[in-house]
Amino acid sequence: MKNIGRWSIENPLYPWLIIVACLFGGVYGVDNVGQLEDPDFPISNAYIITPYPGASAVEVEHEVTDVIEAALQELPYLDKVTSKSLPGRSEVQVEMLEQYAAEELPQIWDELRRRVSETHYRLPPGAGTPLVEDDFGDVYGVFYAISAPGYSPAEIHDISRQISTTLKLVPGVAKVNTAGEPDEAIFVELDQQRLVRLGIPIEAVFGAIGQESQVIDAGSVAYGTRRVSIAPEIAFDSVTAVGDMPIGRPGSTEVLRLSDIANITRGQIEVPQQIIRFNSEAAFTVGVSVTKGLNVVKIGRAVDVQLKKLMRELPLGVEAHPIYLQHEVVSSSIDTFLKNLLMSVATVIGALCLFMGWRAGTVVGSVLLLTVLGTICIMSILGIELQRISLGALMIAMGMLVDNAIVVAEGMVIGVQRGLSSRCLLYTSPSP
Repeated sequence: MKNIGRWSIENPLYPWLIIVACLFGGVYGVDNVGQLEDPDFPISNAYIITPYPGASAVEVEHEVTDVIEAALQELPYLDKVTSKSLPGRSEVQVEMLEQYAAEELPQIWDELRRRVSETHYRLPPGAGTPLVEDDFGDVYGVFYAISAPGYSPAEIHDISRQISTTLKLVPGVAKVNTAGEPDEAIFVELDQQRLVRLGIPIEAVFGAIGQESQVIDAGSVAYGTRRVSIAPEIAFDSVTAVGDMPIGRPGSTEVLRLSDIANITRGQIEVPQQIIRFNSEAAFTVGVSVTKGLNVVKIGRAVDVQLKKLMRELPLGVEAHPIYLQHEVVSSSIDTFLKNLLMSVATVIGALCLFMGWRAGTVVGSVLLLTVLGTICIMSILGIELQRISLGALMIAMGMLVDNAIVVAEGMVIGVQRGLSSRCLLYTSPSP
């Protein structure tokens, strides 16, 4: 193998080009390399949830869970299936073989969804559509709690929708997830005694409400050379509209309003799906995930700027409270690494200048700095992010680089002290 040192002396242009490339490429890499807190961990699990209202656990197992399990067993990628049958709901968890890489999982999930969708036609009447959940690997690195005291549930939903829509427009944002908004409903409390006195069965009331709230196609009419669609009026656009719904009395032509036989109110549901509080105050959360491979620090700061700008436009009293800001954690880790790099370079240069002379110290220190900068440049080109694992690897590599460079430099210094020329030592010494 040709001696690298000898080749560098005979062709000085190429080493200088490498030095310039490492220097400027490192500056480019530090500014553009992807930055994350932790590396991406592919999760090869999925959940299939199927509602079956009114069915017992045994019925759910025999009529829903067994059908879905039989379809999933045909997949060649399957490692383990775990199912749980509950009254009114079937839950099936699947785990894929570890031999499949993260790039292959989306195609596997597509085939799993196809198999599950085919089982829908074999499920009993009344069973809902199976829901496949496979996005457990999403990390919401920017997490806020939004408090809006004194506002109605409808107004809070409008605020949540406005925040979600605005943050989705930030370049690099993959998903925006909100949770904890209060849910509203219209409550119809029937007067049982009045229904009995009027001879109106409860089923007739429920049927009338269901028919009135259905959305159907009203068709269209030809108008000259065009066709105009007929858009029926919205049946229920307010509590008053619900109360004005006509209810026919069986056996007569008398028509009553729903408000005549029921108390109709609008309010928050009694058993919400989620209850979120921040500092003992009701709130909802906003989570933002970053597109894979991008710089979480830049995107996180852009999200912060956009959210602060939006908060000035929202109604008075709405406040955003940060819960977790991944970009600040990552920025602190990167800053710590760069400080350690500069400190290590300065320490090596100082120690070598003290014991081996300024030339050896400058050469070893500059080689250490240029090697790390060139590595970061290559990481940026190959799409390798700076995160806990890669930063730890760079820390270990820095120690090995310093040790190797000191050994080579010390050998050359001792050779010069023995009377050998530097060029002769360079030709005869092994490559570092």
